[in-house]
Amino acid sequence: MSYIIITPKYIKVGCDNQILVSVATAYQLVRNFRSRAGSIKITSFERAEKTEYGETHNVILAVSKKFPIGLGKLIITGTGGLNFEEKRDIIVYDNCHVILVQTSSSTYRPHDTMEIRVVVTNENLIPIEYGELIVEIYDAAFKLVGEFPNVPIHSGLTKVLRYPLAEHVNLLSHVH
Repeated sequence: MSYIIITPKYIKVGCDNQILVSVATAYQLVRNFRSRAGSIKITSFERAEKTEYGETHNVILAVSKKFPIGLGKLIITGTGGLNFEEKRDIIVYDNCHVILVQTSSSTYRPHDTMEIRVVVTNENLIPIEYGELIVEIYDAAFKLVGEFPNVPIHSGLTKVLRYPLAEHVNLLSHVH
């Protein structure tokens, strides 16, 4: 008995997100397939799907616009002939704004200083005149390694933020 699950890393609120489930077994049935996405806040939802053996199944994960955005975990469980539980790190986001992150380099080494500027527009690509946002920097293990709270936005731009990288940093850090 085996299975494969393909999930997106980014889950969009107010949208249908697809998860691919393939159960490769000749004699068992997964009676219930449940996916549950939860964020740091106590919020979750469940959807059950029946997946036959040897079948590839797309599961639609519809996330309400009220679902909290940010880092979360997608927990996928199967019960019946094939029992499993998979946990995947995800980022839940919305599309009310278009946010572009500019960095001073495409790659960094330990002890480099990362320079970040954020461009923020509405869904029609018109710059946000005034506002503020939080810039969070995560490492490859989704551990928060840096944060800039209350960053002001003026005419769609933030000031340049500088973040010094440590000597020991997990590879593939990204900005959220």
